[in-house]
Amino acid sequence: MIEKMSNIITNKKFLVLYFLLVPIVIFLSGLGKTRAPHDIYAVSFSVPFSEVYLGSFYDHNNLSKLRFDNGVYEKFSGKLIVKRQKDELRPSLTYQLQETKSFQLFFLHPDDQVCIDKTCNTVTEKKTLGVVSDGENGSISSTVARIESWEIPNFEPFYIHSVQAKDLVLADASTGEARELSLFNDKRFSVDFYKNTSDYLFSNQLMLLASSIISSLFIYGVIFILLKKYNKLNLFDIFILILILIEYLILFPGIFTDDVAFKEILLGEFSIHYSSIFMIYNYILYMVNIKLLQFPVVIWTALTFIIIAHSIRQKTIQYIFYYLIVFVILVCPVFYAVTFVSQRYFVPPILTILSIYFFLKSMFVKEGDRKNAVISVVIVTFVVLLRKEYIIIPILYLSILLFYRKVITLKTKKCFLLGGVFFILGIVVVNHVVPALFHVDVAYDNRRLEMISLLDMVRPYVPCPGSVAERKPTKASVLLVHAIDLTGSTKAYCDSPTSERYFWDSVNVTWISPSNQKKATKELKKGFVRSFFEQPMPSLSRFKDRATAILNKDVGQLSDKYKSRTLGDLGPHAAVADNHNLILDKTNTVVRPMEQFLIKLANMLNADINYWNWLSAFILLFVYPVLFCQLRAVFILNFAIIILACGAIFLSPTVNWTYILMVPVWVFFAIPLALMEKDWLKSLKEKRKSIVA
Repeated sequence: MIEKMSNIITNKKFLVLYFLLVPIVIFLSGLGKTRAPHDIYAVSFSVPFSEVYLGSFYDHNNLSKLRFDNGVYEKFSGKLIVKRQKDELRPSLTYQLQETKSFQLFFLHPDDQVCIDKTCNTVTEKKTLGVVSDGENGSISSTVARIESWEIPNFEPFYIHSVQAKDLVLADASTGEARELSLFNDKRFSVDFYKNTSDYLFSNQLMLLASSIISSLFIYGVIFILLKKYNKLNLFDIFILILILIEYLILFPGIFTDDVAFKEILLGEFSIHYSSIFMIYNYILYMVNIKLLQFPVVIWTALTFIIIAHSIRQKTIQYIFYYLIVFVILVCPVFYAVTFVSQRYFVPPILTILSIYFFLKSMFVKEGDRKNAVISVVIVTFVVLLRKEYIIIPILYLSILLFYRKVITLKTKKCFLLGGVFFILGIVVVNHVVPALFHVDVAYDNRRLEMISLLDMVRPYVPCPGSVAERKPTKASVLLVHAIDLTGSTKAYCDSPTSERYFWDSVNVTWISPSNQKKATKELKKGFVRSFFEQPMPSLSRFKDRATAILNKDVGQLSDKYKSRTLGDLGPHAAVADNHNLILDKTNTVVRPMEQFLIKLANMLNADINYWNWLSAFILLFVYPVLFCQLRAVFILNFAIIILACGAIFLSPTVNWTYILMVPVWVFFAIPLALMEKDWLKSLKEKRKSIVA
């Protein structure tokens, strides 16, 4: 059965039908996301005023609260006329709410007049005015809030609620529709102004088309890998897939993080802060279905476990590895973060393992196999685009190719040479061309991100009051002070508890001219290098303290994000995040206890110290170098992970365990990868013996 299906998916007729139909289906399902944003207003017709909130799950946080103007609400009798320069001003929106009652919306300018019968009041500032009237009596209100497009997730129905009783009219100035609502007792009301509109943006449709094609390729790739490459799935493989999918349904978005790019996407903006490729990925999933943001990650994490397990030839070791996988899926907090948390830090480690696997397979298992070489290079390109520090991996690939240059086929060498060209082109296009299309100043933003690390790296050498640097200044101290003054002030820098806090509180909120920013970055680099060579110990002490702090840091992101439903700092995407909930309601009496149990299970080994980080670091530094000393490729890659971890710690602007996330991931997968090289070396020796004989 599986063999027949694997033959079907490579059939030319099937491929033509698949790539004609599937992108069209995805395109049509996401067509609603390509609509132009609407101008939606909420007009309050209640006294006393009560606060109104967006969102269906989060309660009463400040970011989901509608921002009403300080307007006036009053009832009137008689005919209402609005005048502009003595002429009657027609309303921007008129909508029949009931048979005898209509709603009108006016956008007023200074010197406009609002007249009821013959009594007129002159408007002194720009304001929005809502009027509900039956022709003789009515209500007038200038207590109006505009609902921004980024506050309405995915152009879907949005929810609105208020604890106290409140009469409200929601008006869509783009379509001319209005809805009259009576809010009370925190009851959620669903509103959808986009249902019957067809005002699509061509640019968004092009983006959706590209997203549909990319999504189709991903789906086909997963099917191809499962049916063609790994069609002999055993019970362990099926159990692993089911277990990961169940955990995904239970946990996501229960441990949903707030470091995502939703607001930028909904505003049609682009930010390289998240990395350009992560931003593009968010755009693609937004166009298709943002609720599936983490689903591809879940799929390729599960596939990584299965693929690496299948690479082990020795049955006993393979079964041991399967048991370890199940243990990790249930208990390891690193796995939970890598698989279920939507953040750019967590994707590279698993992708790196996949890239290394296909790299070793192209060299050792199937020499000259172009597919494996291409897959390896493409994946590592994505990794480097996500996190720049992973550039060490492709660099070390070159070292391995040089070590084994005499036994690697010419076809393999050509594949990796072409892969290198793709790698460079990919970096240029994604990191420079795409942001430029959104009018992003890439050089300015890159220097801004660079400054986060530099400000922390120079801290041991800045002569702050009472510091060692004040008692023993370096020759470059004056240069560092001047550079920091260009970004703000040295006093604010010294008073701030951390350099990162100074950056986000002072530097990030202040526009620095490109010339000053360039000068400050250059002086910080020069000052650090000079100070380091004059007095290296302060920097080395910072590295030691930072490494210890990171290793002791609990594996974060494993907490219930829905536990505190009244927080004011949930992030601007709160209503969007709520829409991810695949179980529909996290208060579910079955799902909630399961979620809490899984979180406690994953955190149970983090009670006092982080065993995962310390044990992984010990194995990486002391066990694997001895164990892999005769395996050139895996030994070099182990060395690469050491450099990666040390570099990340040295450049880290704060204490964050995610900077060394690759260490425990590598430690888990290194043995199967080492066995691949060992088996290849064994078969190579046997070939040489047979040639000699």
